[in-house]
Amino acid sequence: MNTYDIYLQSNTRRLLMQDITNNRVNHAYMIILPDNTLAQDFAKYFAMDIFCDNGMGCRECPSCNKILHDNMADIAYYPKGAKFTIEESRQIVSDSMVLPYEGDKKMFVIFNFETATPQSQNALLKVLEEPTHSNIFLIFATSEATVLQTIRSRSKKILEKKLDNSVVYEYLSTKYADVDNKVLRDASIVAGGSITKAEEYVVDTKHQGMLKDVYTVWNSLHGSADVLKMSNILSRYKDDLDKVLDVMMQVVRDLSIALAGDSSMLPTELSMVVSGYKPQSLIRISRLILECKDRLRFNSSSVAIIDHLLFGILEAKFICK
Repeated sequence: MNTYDIYLQSNTRRLLMQDITNNRVNHAYMIILPDNTLAQDFAKYFAMDIFCDNGMGCRECPSCNKILHDNMADIAYYPKGAKFTIEESRQIVSDSMVLPYEGDKKMFVIFNFETATPQSQNALLKVLEEPTHSNIFLIFATSEATVLQTIRSRSKKILEKKLDNSVVYEYLSTKYADVDNKVLRDASIVAGGSITKAEEYVVDTKHQGMLKDVYTVWNSLHGSADVLKMSNILSRYKDDLDKVLDVMMQVVRDLSIALAGDSSMLPTELSMVVSGYKPQSLIRISRLILECKDRLRFNSSSVAIIDHLLFGILEAKFICK
């Protein structure tokens, strides 16, 4: 399985095909997709469906090959850096006034739109409010929470759900056939449906060590006397604490699913942990992890956050006995 196989089964492909079939391709699409790897590839596959010489993304014609190799003059990708800027909004507005070079359509692809400031978004409104026949805007965001209502109302929203662990595992098995199967299975479990996170885990031994240490914490945290030792373990990753919290949240999800009766995807390292938790305690812990993420965003001490997390887990277990 590869990203094209995933695209073929996606909401994005299904809705775009409906629009193409009905000759009602929208001038702007906003795809909510919290996975950068998929977003990058989905953009190309989407563009091939639009520009294909043979119709609906044959992947063989001159236009499809140009798109696959980033040589299509009528497609522009943004941002050029980490965040989408107001200067780039103005550049798009200016370029949208220029006729296509190779055909009758131009496409502007914007990734990471959740990073755009309100000013950057407002600068883009003109081309969304006054669409032309030749321009198509493809906007990707991990969440629509920071996207202005005026932008959302002028785009066709497509929501992509997280991938099942089994899909992530199948993708990894195809791409990393020479990697140990346990590493691939662990990656598919902790990634939370994200191919980007799964691949980070596969290629980075630090992430693999992080997972083992998180499992150690869940297995060894029995009382307040264990907090110091567990805190020292997690403090190894204080510069990557957000990723630690992501893994902790995935463990909560896995335990919750196991408590509901399905332990098929539960890592063997957690098999002895399940009986020590109740559904109510896991709900409390998930809220605690979200609280820790908020503290991290407000630059709280990483060590203080780790201690707060560990004591909070113990408290949740005690209250919900």
